[in-house]
Amino acid sequence: MTQLSRWLIFTFIISMTTASYAATVMERRDRQNQLETFLLEGNLVRLENRDSKNYRLMNLAENKAYAINVEEKKMVVMPLMGTPPEMPANMPKPPESAPVKVELLKQGEGPTIAGYTTVIYQVTADGRPCSDTYFSPEAAKIPFLQDFLKAYNQLSYSRKPKGLPQPPCQQAHEELVNQLLAQGIPMKMVMKGREKDTVLFEIVSLKTDNQVNADMFTVPKDYQEISEAEMIKQRRKQMQQWMDQEQREGNDR
Repeated sequence: MTQLSRWLIFTFIISMTTASYAATVMERRDRQNQLETFLLEGNLVRLENRDSKNYRLMNLAENKAYAINVEEKKMVVMPLMGTPPEMPANMPKPPESAPVKVELLKQGEGPTIAGYTTVIYQVTADGRPCSDTYFSPEAAKIPFLQDFLKAYNQLSYSRKPKGLPQPPCQQAHEELVNQLLAQGIPMKMVMKGREKDTVLFEIVSLKTDNQVNADMFTVPKDYQEISEAEMIKQRRKQMQQWMDQEQREGNDR
């Protein structure tokens, strides 16, 4: 019995005595072969990793995301649309990226993935293939799924540093992100390498109308709330402590 099957049976039993939602459940395998689970019900989203008790929640209607640390009973609260980090004042201005000719080329019909038909599109930079993505227009008909993916990309892209030079393929993907999202649900993405290709992710299961306990989408009320700015401050402090320790140990050698 697969992890998804056990999880669905468990949530079905729980839903018989508690409030439940008819949710969409998507499982995606990443480049490290880790399994991610996405639960969607309307504007509510829960993201889980098989090997971690921690999870994330998103509320698309309220423009909020929550990173939940179960062990420490803490959660970082942040808006879906973030701001790029400020560059150090004493940092010299980096060179600008050279202009790149980017293209999104339709390659034809792809295989059926997780029960959905796909169409392959290739991103190129200056004529060099960067990636093949298997999109499903059929899966895009699932309510709120495309809205979630747009918000998920926004959560990441809006926080990327601006003005730094980028490799051509990275530049191509960022310039074409809106066109890519318009093609449907990305079911699989393969990065094209000079020597070998790498599967960045692949959706292995996508099922609708699963009975899910409504509490799965509830923000914990007894957890300590930390702002995104405070989280960044804590990480910088930890990094500085690590660097200071490395320097002291180096001087003692």
